[in-house]
Amino acid sequence: KKFDEAVTKKFDRNPQGFGENEKTIISQLRSLLRQRKENAKKLVHNRQGINKALAEAMPEDVYDGMLVYFNESWRYVIYTTVPQKPYKTNPRRILDEMDKLPCKRLDRLCPACQLFGTVVPGGNDAPEGSKVSGGYKGKVAVGMGKLTKPGDGDPGTITIRPLGTPKPTYYPLYVINNRRKKRQHQPSFMDYDRQEIRIGRKVYLHQEPEKLHYQTDQKTNLNVTIHPVPGGTTFKFEITFENLTNYELGLLLYSLDMEYKTKEVGYHLGMGKSLGLGSCRLKLGTVAHYDMAEHYKSLEGGHGAVLKNSEVQRLELIYQYVQGTNKEEIFYQRMDNVNNEKFGDIFMPDDNIIVQDYLDQKYIQEFHIFKSINVQPELKLNLPVHFAGGMETEGFKWYKAARSNQSQRLFEPDALEKDAQQGNELEKHALAP
Repeated sequence: KKFDEAVTKKFDRNPQGFGENEKTIISQLRSLLRQRKENAKKLVHNRQGINKALAEAMPEDVYDGMLVYFNESWRYVIYTTVPQKPYKTNPRRILDEMDKLPCKRLDRLCPACQLFGTVVPGGNDAPEGSKVSGGYKGKVAVGMGKLTKPGDGDPGTITIRPLGTPKPTYYPLYVINNRRKKRQHQPSFMDYDRQEIRIGRKVYLHQEPEKLHYQTDQKTNLNVTIHPVPGGTTFKFEITFENLTNYELGLLLYSLDMEYKTKEVGYHLGMGKSLGLGSCRLKLGTVAHYDMAEHYKSLEGGHGAVLKNSEVQRLELIYQYVQGTNKEEIFYQRMDNVNNEKFGDIFMPDDNIIVQDYLDQKYIQEFHIFKSINVQPELKLNLPVHFAGGMETEGFKWYKAARSNQSQRLFEPDALEKDAQQGNELEKHALAP
């Protein structure tokens, strides 16, 4: 409101009279300045040295005469050359409330941590009851893969394009249901401080090999040089497990033997998934169950039994049965039922009902469709990998369109599958702007 007063406002180390939260406001500004300085140091130093010079010239702290912008409604200050708002609601806190962060308590571990183990940090920031750090030993171990069939050709050593990390502070691409119009023709984004905000998820889609563009001739501190595994290469490996519940064993087997509506899906392993690399298939071989107490009592050993295909399928159905409900109390009732009964005594509904209830869970159905794109012929989109590596790239154009265009965000998996079943054109579901 008073521009002359605003631009000449003096800041000192202990500001007075700036408002009831002046110290917090200045502390937030200092934090933004430090982040900006550190981020600038990571920029690629071009030959002219422009980026390096800019990084060195950036202020590290508040100084007298600094031009800033003060938002009176939300009460925050930003350095005018880089408008960054200090969120009152931290994106990490949103993820924490949604139970989407890594496990922090040994008595409340997710299925993945229970299977493969984890280390829980302690300290003053840890939840109540978990101040002391600790570990949980995994019950599943994956052995080394043995080459059984070489792939086609050898791509040799290549340098791949930079693998960018998620930037959740750019909320327009990392939240869902985030548009609120101020006017009919003007789209508007809601940020993390709005109560309606919920963070979405990102998945890697399988790609057609001829559509990939992952190599570059420019070696910088942002990319790596790798020796990729040729297409068509086959490995065989062994997975050992111990003391698994019926639910956990069913989950493990289903994860290795996953299919969607009787058709196989694809998996991702290794580096470069965001560039279209790492796509593979898994095939479950022999599953053997050993009674280790009898095994070590006997001089001959070998007290094990190979599970029949029907037993493997039954265990996979046990997992799907427990997971096929969105009601918490029913979930735990089913969990207790399958884990407390002997394998042959577990009562469950008809197999078709179990599978249908399982796939009726929207997040499960979407996951399977995402993992099937370009693997199942009827779901092929032949999507090119978009990469935001410059203003002239297709990736940059997509990001620009996603920011300004309301009509195209991401495709709906169920709509994609419906069109595939009806034989309709699928390209309209692609992520292109």
